[in-house]
Amino acid sequence: DVERVERVEVLKGPQGTLYGRSSTAGVINLITRSTSDELNGYAIVQYERFDRVKLEGAVGIPIAPGIGLRLVGLVDQGGGFHKGKGAGVLAGRTLFRGAAGISDPGARDGWGDRDLFAGRATLDAAFSSDTHLVLKLFGSRDRGESQMPDSRDGMSNLGFVEPDNDPYTFYADRYPNRSIDLWGVSASFSQKLGEAMTLDLVGGYQAVDRSIEGEGFGTPARIWDFNFSDRIRQHSLEARLSRHDKGPIDWVIGGYYIKDKVDFRSDLIATDQLGTTLMSDYHQERESKAVFGQADLKLTSRITLSGGLRYTADTASFAGATTDTNPLGISIVRFAMPSVPVVFDQDFEEDNLSGRVTLSFRPTDNANLWASFGKGYKVGGFDGSTIWSAAEALPFKSENVLAYEAGFKLSGGSGLFLNIDAFYYKFDDFQANTTTPIPGTTTPANVRTNVAEARVYG
Repeated sequence: DVERVERVEVLKGPQGTLYGRSSTAGVINLITRSTSDELNGYAIVQYERFDRVKLEGAVGIPIAPGIGLRLVGLVDQGGGFHKGKGAGVLAGRTLFRGAAGISDPGARDGWGDRDLFAGRATLDAAFSSDTHLVLKLFGSRDRGESQMPDSRDGMSNLGFVEPDNDPYTFYADRYPNRSIDLWGVSASFSQKLGEAMTLDLVGGYQAVDRSIEGEGFGTPARIWDFNFSDRIRQHSLEARLSRHDKGPIDWVIGGYYIKDKVDFRSDLIATDQLGTTLMSDYHQERESKAVFGQADLKLTSRITLSGGLRYTADTASFAGATTDTNPLGISIVRFAMPSVPVVFDQDFEEDNLSGRVTLSFRPTDNANLWASFGKGYKVGGFDGSTIWSAAEALPFKSENVLAYEAGFKLSGGSGLFLNIDAFYYKFDDFQANTTTPIPGTTTPANVRTNVAEARVYG
């Protein structure tokens, strides 16, 4: 809804004081327009190659003075340009003794179509100059066709050679789809308390149900094909009390709470490699609580000292198992991957104190000199990918960063803007995805963990 955005703010550096955990690099803040007292809207219709049709539109409806309803919709259909050739030369062949031959789904053109519907309804009600309520209901439905991996230079990662080496064709034993349903509701309420005090409440709930089929390595052979599904539920609430007047101090204090739950399952089909299907089933719950405060002290009419702190307490639980379902009774997983089955039940608990202090000097109304020091962190937890060993189910620690910055900004009346910024970031327990062998095998596993210290400056 491009007409709904009034401006975009880019806040650099750790913003954990007001924006919370995992905002170590900064925050991009979208500021929306207020309700219009006039009927307004727009519509965009696009038709593209491969019969892709995209419709986008919005309408703003005034209900009463200061109260309006805005409806936004998006439809995205078609656009598939890949040509499925079925299983090709592997059709009907048996690559693993005792397994059925590879099925051939036949040829199909125009694979990769989108099938997306999305919408949002916003009720924006300024009941008075002191009371403002915004309610949002949003949702989307995706029934598109899964993107297929293809070979490079005619050969897939596992050595399957395409007979045509055409970048628009692929070979597979099935045509996978996806089903993704997302919906949620949010509300923000603002109430002025006297001339300078304001109470803000922000809450939301979101639900996602996903089921995604996929092919593994660009070959019709059943090697790490997957059926993936998860169920996600999340709710959050934030309360802020702030004071802004013409006095020497402006301040804000508040509290924040969020909780989410994930139920995950994946079936990894390795019929033509291990003679089996491996199932990963896990459940994760996370909870985070925080209190925070920030104050801006006007030392003089040109010099301001800002400082803030945030205390956060996080907990998480992660339990589940990766097992060999052995549907055909011919599995060799116990020889190839002796770490399976894996059963895990882990907990994570950590707290953190983050903050920021900034000194700014405005020699003129159009210039600003500033320097800041901040401490932020990215919350730890568990790697949500398929678990192949007990070590992969262990929690990783939070990532911490110390940030030093200084800069100069100039905005001239002639349209000249000048920004000079120097920064130095020091990371501890830096989080990253890395590859490590599964114990007892040469098979690599991709896990998220703490890898090292890091420095970023410029």
